[in-house]
Amino acid sequence: MFNNYFILKYLADFLNNEIKNRIIIDIFSQEKNKLVISLKKNNSTDDIKFLEFSSEKDSTYLVLREIFYKAKRNYAQLFEYLYGSSIDSVMLYKDDRIISIKLNNKYNLNFFFITGKQNLIIDRGEIIHDSFKLSDDLKSKTLDFLLERKAKQINEKELVTIQDYIKSHYYQYGTMILEEVLYNFNLNRNEILTLDVKSKIDKEFNNILHFIKVPRYILYKVKSEYIPSLIKLNSLNEYEYIEYSNINSMLVEYISHYIRNKKTEAIKKDVLKSIEKKERLLISKIQSIKKQIENNQDFEHFLEYGKIIISNKEFIDKGQQLFVYNNYKIPLDKKLNAVQNANKYFDKYKKAKKNIDDLKNKLIKLEKMFNELLNQKDKILNITDYKIIKEMNTGIVKDKENPDLKLFRIFKFDENFEVWVGKNSLANDLLTTKYSSQNDLWFHIRDYPGSHTVLKKKNKKLDFPKSYISRAASIAAYYSKAKNAGNVAVAYCERKYIKKRKGLKEGTVIMQKEKVIYVRPEIPEEV
Repeated sequence: MFNNYFILKYLADFLNNEIKNRIIIDIFSQEKNKLVISLKKNNSTDDIKFLEFSSEKDSTYLVLREIFYKAKRNYAQLFEYLYGSSIDSVMLYKDDRIISIKLNNKYNLNFFFITGKQNLIIDRGEIIHDSFKLSDDLKSKTLDFLLERKAKQINEKELVTIQDYIKSHYYQYGTMILEEVLYNFNLNRNEILTLDVKSKIDKEFNNILHFIKVPRYILYKVKSEYIPSLIKLNSLNEYEYIEYSNINSMLVEYISHYIRNKKTEAIKKDVLKSIEKKERLLISKIQSIKKQIENNQDFEHFLEYGKIIISNKEFIDKGQQLFVYNNYKIPLDKKLNAVQNANKYFDKYKKAKKNIDDLKNKLIKLEKMFNELLNQKDKILNITDYKIIKEMNTGIVKDKENPDLKLFRIFKFDENFEVWVGKNSLANDLLTTKYSSQNDLWFHIRDYPGSHTVLKKKNKKLDFPKSYISRAASIAAYYSKAKNAGNVAVAYCERKYIKKRKGLKEGTVIMQKEKVIYVRPEIPEEV
């Protein structure tokens, strides 16, 4: 998270003033790649401070906290042989990006901030004794062994561009200072280094060093990100900033924002993953309906057949199986007379036309839903507020926490009303016996097999809107064997009037005090 040499130097100075002579009373870890060292002042049990270290690859930090809550369980005690030892001093190890805490028992705690080596390494007489992230190849090695490999990589680097030169000679200043120098001289990092440019760069870094020696603890807010700095930056002059009294306060605030942003991005990733899953489902449905429409477009001939038969009924006898008229060869049902055969074709035409019209209406709804998803996706990508994105993710988190929810289709009408539909007989039973309240409305289509459907409300004092009752009934009809019928009867009642008696097979219940509503089976508006 921060491996800038100067930030670490001033942090070491701050810690030396704050924790020198304090005694280690506890070292524990309750999160992966994080540990906490509890420090008391002399014999006091009230004055306790907490040194928190993270060795995460992209969020390495070390800060001192006034308060830290240790979990009651699920934590690991670490390095108990250090308990009771006191801190002699805190400094940078060999002027590198390693904060070293020297203890009175000859052990040293070395917090590595070097990229790729983030770790707490404990040495005694510079021989590695232990480490937070255990590694067999560290045992019995020296601290200098780790630094030698780093130095070798730098010496082998070929210097040709401005960026190469700055990173080699001024790497300890960090990325933001590199950007500041480029900004101040309007330089391109990939330009070939010249003697004139080299002279300008050297002079500017000397100037910056002058300001760093009298540091200011500044946190810039750049859009949703926060950037720590020890000096005012011309390159970030347009952005707001907060100045702190000490480096630890600045870093604590920076870490808080960084972790919050990290959580926000992680939740956004989950929400987007859920939306993309819905996108794929909608695309599949849209393609399927388009194919159905394409395959069923040829139905106009039914109407033409009926008209021809009616116009020529005097030439058609009952029992006739084919009527030829101009280029038309019209199949007939020999059990029907001419008018009955014509009506049969008219009915086929009406049914096919209705089917196409229904498919087109479904297609319009699905395409509307798909466009809404795309708009929602764009909005999510621009969200930076943790609370907003967390609220959006609540439903997804619940789904992950409760695997039973995969057994149901869930359609949200608004923030207070949802429809749940069982996917099989087990789900139907669970919905009726476990996942519905006494005052929810229970639906089932009459005279056909179908899924149990429940219209749920979050507050029992709310009344069910009539439109929601109708929509819930349409959903119940859609997920039944009457899916392709016209108007159908759907019975409903409050959940408390549904009885599940012993001996009845799975998914079977007895319904009392039901009402009946006639609706068309409709695909839900939510996926």
